[in-house]
Amino acid sequence: MAPATATNAPLRPRIGAAPGSAVVALLATLVAVGAVAVHRVTGRYWGDLAVYRAGGSAAEAGDGGLYQVTVRGADGIELGFTYPPFAALLFQPFAAVGPEVAIGVWTLGSMLALAAVLRLVLRSTGVPDPRLGTLTLVGTVAALPMFAVSGHLQVGQVGLFLMLVVLVDLTGDPRRWWYGLGVGLAAGIKLTPLVFVVYLLATGRVRAAATAIGGFLGTIAIGFLWRPVDSSGYWSGALLDTSRVTADLRTILNQSLPGALARLTDSGDPRLGWLPVALVGAAGLAVAVWCARAGEELLGVLACATTGLLVSPISWHHHWVWAVPALALLAERAWRLGSRIGLAAVGLAWLVFVAGTGWVLAGLRGQDLHFDGWGLLYSNLYVLTGLALLGWLPFTLRRAARTARETGAPAYGAPERDREHRLDQPDHGGETRSPADSDAVRVSVVIPNYNKEKTLRACLTAVYAQSLPPAEVIVVDDASTDLSRQIVAGFPCTLLAFAANRGVSAARNAGAGRATGEVLFFVDSDIALAPDALAAALGVLRQHPRCGVVQGIYDLHPLFADGPVESYKTLFEHFWRRRAVGVTSSTMFALTAVPRPVFDAVGGFDERLRDAEDVEFGTRLPASYEIRTSDRVIGRHDDVDRLWPYLSELFRRALTYAGAVVVARWTPSPTPGPRPAGGPAGGACPADGSGSASGSERREPHRIDLGSLAGMLGSASAVATLPLAVASPWLLAVPLTLLAGFLAADRELLTFAFRQRGPGFLLYAALMRFLTHLTEFAGLTLGVAQAVVRLRKARRDAERSEGADERAQRANQPAQDSSSGRRAKRGGR
Repeated sequence: MAPATATNAPLRPRIGAAPGSAVVALLATLVAVGAVAVHRVTGRYWGDLAVYRAGGSAAEAGDGGLYQVTVRGADGIELGFTYPPFAALLFQPFAAVGPEVAIGVWTLGSMLALAAVLRLVLRSTGVPDPRLGTLTLVGTVAALPMFAVSGHLQVGQVGLFLMLVVLVDLTGDPRRWWYGLGVGLAAGIKLTPLVFVVYLLATGRVRAAATAIGGFLGTIAIGFLWRPVDSSGYWSGALLDTSRVTADLRTILNQSLPGALARLTDSGDPRLGWLPVALVGAAGLAVAVWCARAGEELLGVLACATTGLLVSPISWHHHWVWAVPALALLAERAWRLGSRIGLAAVGLAWLVFVAGTGWVLAGLRGQDLHFDGWGLLYSNLYVLTGLALLGWLPFTLRRAARTARETGAPAYGAPERDREHRLDQPDHGGETRSPADSDAVRVSVVIPNYNKEKTLRACLTAVYAQSLPPAEVIVVDDASTDLSRQIVAGFPCTLLAFAANRGVSAARNAGAGRATGEVLFFVDSDIALAPDALAAALGVLRQHPRCGVVQGIYDLHPLFADGPVESYKTLFEHFWRRRAVGVTSSTMFALTAVPRPVFDAVGGFDERLRDAEDVEFGTRLPASYEIRTSDRVIGRHDDVDRLWPYLSELFRRALTYAGAVVVARWTPSPTPGPRPAGGPAGGACPADGSGSASGSERREPHRIDLGSLAGMLGSASAVATLPLAVASPWLLAVPLTLLAGFLAADRELLTFAFRQRGPGFLLYAALMRFLTHLTEFAGLTLGVAQAVVRLRKARRDAERSEGADERAQRANQPAQDSSSGRRAKRGGR
């Protein structure tokens, strides 16, 4: 099988601009599947959806029975249908299917509606399209732990759909003839959106208000034409009967101002507190109008929604899904303005909406009606937060918007990052010099090899096909047992053959010791270089005099395609190395150029290491040198093609890497690794002394990739918390949320996989990434633990040695003093 030809054609997948839509859809699907699984195991929850289905079934059976149907909830309470007949008409399709199908479809739709709301809000704030998908995914994952959202999904509420309809309507073009119709249709399903009709009237949009009222009346007319008896019963009094919704306003799940006042006075009389409710309603509506007239339409809509939640007699916890777009808007503005106080306020509000989850336990214990002290404060968290946001949000954001206009600040985002760190404009290393321009620089290619007969011929062929011919090629065979040495004999290169296997570090050191070139180019024997890889590496070194290491990236396609494991690993390695284009913090020596003086200053590779030796090399590189990754230095790699060897390799590298990082961070100074016999003088530094790795010149420890760390923690935590579902199926939401966090952390990689290989490969890539995260987490954890134990043991040994030396000195001191005294006496005589 002939190897695929390595190509130097520039690869430009827009990794940083990935929309994230596929990952959002995958997340929504996972949550829907989890919901079906929980229902199948428990047979409980999704009480509101059960009522919707029962209402649709009852209305389909005939007229007059819609408001007599009841469903027993998980807590034993009888739940009745409380929506207009028009809603029952829309719910009929869900009554025609089984409960699990209804739960799956409803949950999937709810998740997509949540994501659509966040996308709409972010777009309205000026977020550019390339970033919408990623930020929508982040917002969706952050919203899931909020009790307003998780509780909404758990009971199967309709609020997310209604919120989306209202926002699409009111944030759209007001010149459309149907502007306001969405509000009317939403109110025909559930009466709460009628508050937005008042908002339209108060802001002077009479035509839009009339359209909304017309749409609402149209839903009533449809209900009367379809089920006149049920419609008459509902509109003649059933809608005003709050006992059909709750038996007591004081319940902790009723997060409205009337509910808070009922808990404060410990009275369930709905007539109490009408005056403060009316004052809050007037003030909230005034704030909403003020925002709209100031040009902040979205703020006005959110202020109106908050006002409606506060003044309604009953606002269940899941009605507060309006907090999601409000917090998204607050977070975007605070981030854009660099306001730490604003970000802290958003974080605190988010914690409040997450903390409401504990209200379920109060209800299960029967302690959800009577409160005092701190319990009274805890039972009204949403109400207090709503009041605070209503008073603070419009003024603060309006001031921020005015400041942005006055200063000419962009509507979104921070200034562009430095070009060398941008994924869509990688470092090209300047113009590639022609071979004629490079005659003065001798490049020695060093190829360590162990049992790579499959790829060695392709590797050597690519080296000798370089546009800049190497001065010499040195193959170091590490005691191979295959036909590697016979293959090398067919090329005009130098062969160094080990009698026993000594590892890749020793092989590279031996090759470097024999090399005579000013630049050492290390390439593994399972890589075929692109034709201009050597010339491109020299171009980077010339353009950046402080550059001490130039490392390349893998091509998107493998040298030999041997299956899905290799396809995933090659794609991942390409993506990961491509992200590192520019100045980076760690070294990778699969295809890397190093000036000879730099290699000598570091001291070569640590021959005690057989994994992560390249990373350890970088920890000893003097800080005066840059490490650069260039996407012009490309090679096609024949990677591991079986799962278990792949995971084993990951575990070993993580184990060694963790030890190297711990040692680099907590030891006083780096020490060079063992040098090969006959190598160049160890420790040789440039004449100016810049190569010294001591003191202030010491390189900062390798920076930890927080995204990868978050993915590892999310994966490991999801597995660790999975047994919680045994205690309570409802707690399955914990590992599902952590799994969503893993997906969010790896959204760019998964989106890149989707773009390059399609939706089928996306699922496979997500599973592989999950397994690799678990493997790396295990290796890193064990490696850190071992390194810490070794460091502590070394410190204890050093302390004991110092203590023994001090005791020996004190023991010798009297004898020395006595000897000195005798000499003094003799001198006196």
